[in-house]
Amino acid sequence: MSQGDLRISAGNGRYTAQREDACRGPRVITQGLIQEYRDQFIRIEALVEGVASESGSLERSSPAYRRVSRIIEANFLDKPLEDVAYLQETLSLKSDHSIIIILRELDAGIAALRKTGENILIASKELDRSARDKVDGFIHISRIAILIFFPLFLIVGVGSMLFIISNVVKRLQLLSDLAEKTGAGDFAHIQEPVPSWGRDEVGQLIRKFNDMEDQLSQREKELLQSRKLAAIAPWLRALPMN
Repeated sequence: MSQGDLRISAGNGRYTAQREDACRGPRVITQGLIQEYRDQFIRIEALVEGVASESGSLERSSPAYRRVSRIIEANFLDKPLEDVAYLQETLSLKSDHSIIIILRELDAGIAALRKTGENILIASKELDRSARDKVDGFIHISRIAILIFFPLFLIVGVGSMLFIISNVVKRLQLLSDLAEKTGAGDFAHIQEPVPSWGRDEVGQLIRKFNDMEDQLSQREKELLQSRKLAAIAPWLRALPMN
């Protein structure tokens, strides 16, 4: 097995290990593949420089190669194995020749680079699918939460509104009864405890009405006292003076 094959095997082995280590998630796998793609691309650039250098050496040493060097160099990245076959058949270069070894490594590197690119596309699709699944899951949970909590909020809201309305109606009824008693001449205090009056506008109205009841009751007592004094005044004046 050549060095290129060993590198391809090692690259595929790393990708397989990344696929098996699913707990790291698609994002980490994609990042690892991108880094691997970058490293492979740098390796291919180095191989291209190496084969170009070997090609220049052959041009200087072999007139036969000099005549076809442009064609050979044009196929470095597209069809390196065809260059290998042509060089071995036409120029009788052996398999251990440096340019033959580099061209084979270059072909293996290009194949590995393409494979890594395909794996990046697969991992990107998996990452996209994972992100979509998370979004769909969040939307599903949100819908369930809305279905559960919206009726609860509605019940609590309606119950609170009914309680407030009932409390206001009760206090308005209390105020209405007090007004009727006052109109009938009964200036009695409100029997409901003070905390139940509330602190809103209705509660303030009840307090003011109750204060008015106290004032009316006090004036009624003063008026009654005045009438009693007026009634007994003639009798007091008729009494003999000592």
